[in-house]
Amino acid sequence: MRKVLLALVLAVSCFASVAQAQESWELVGGGLTYHMENTNGASEKFDNKISGDGRLIGNPLLGVADVYDNGTIFKEEVVFIGQDSVGSLMVGGMYETGRVVGRNLEIGGAFGGYLQDDSAFAARHIQPFSIATFGTTGLVPVLGAAVNYKVRFNESTYLKLNTVLSPIISNATLSLGFKF
Repeated sequence: MRKVLLALVLAVSCFASVAQAQESWELVGGGLTYHMENTNGASEKFDNKISGDGRLIGNPLLGVADVYDNGTIFKEEVVFIGQDSVGSLMVGGMYETGRVVGRNLEIGGAFGGYLQDDSAFAARHIQPFSIATFGTTGLVPVLGAAVNYKVRFNESTYLKLNTVLSPIISNATLSLGFKF
């Protein structure tokens, strides 16, 4: 666990040192994940189920994001740590970029990935969605559309609903943003 937290701190430090015209930082929390398919009954074996069929889960997640927004485009680098669909530790990162629509809506793309313990899925007879494995650690890709909406408290503080939509899952988290 210490190694994972150290990796998260190092990743945040790297993002901070190469930040391009940093405009705001966000504390990310949540989230909700909806699995589009229930392949071989896997969703019944997930942890933190919210829906009766197990496809909607609440998966605890904490992260930080470095956000650039010039009113026309946005760019966001996020590092996070949390629980995957079976309640095991995951750690990862994601990059989002796209257009700012109006003042509060962001629409674009998201890509990244996270590491998870594939043996925790195997123990429940679930085929993990990993594109590469390193021992029992799997690399899971994140690729989809980003749709984010800000609720501004004032010019320097806001709450944002972050949504990533992909053909496999959709995920929603909340961010508390601080503009500097």
